[in-house]
Amino acid sequence: MVHFKRRSGFTLIELLVVIAIIAILIALLVPAVQKVRAAAARTQCVNNLKQIATAAHNYHSGNKKLPAGMDTNHVGSLAYLMPFMDQQQIFDNFKFEPPGR
Repeated sequence: MVHFKRRSGFTLIELLVVIAIIAILIALLVPAVQKVRAAAARTQCVNNLKQIATAAHNYHSGNKKLPAGMDTNHVGSLAYLMPFMDQQQIFDNFKFEPPGR
């Protein structure tokens, strides 16, 4: 009588099936991760716009006017809103002088 010795381990087919299953699971996971990233970027953008709007309202409350779109020194309105967006250090380093001085 011939006795076959049973080897412990996986066959090539079993390994390929496991790899295929893992690949399918990863393929299903990638679009979900992309959707989460897009939602996070959208949320961050909305939050930034809300911070700018709140800063504009706070500027108006303190100065009884909104900042000009562009002043004579070619400085945009966002520069004047920085202290109201918790960016005082950047505002302090900004030069409000006309170009060439």
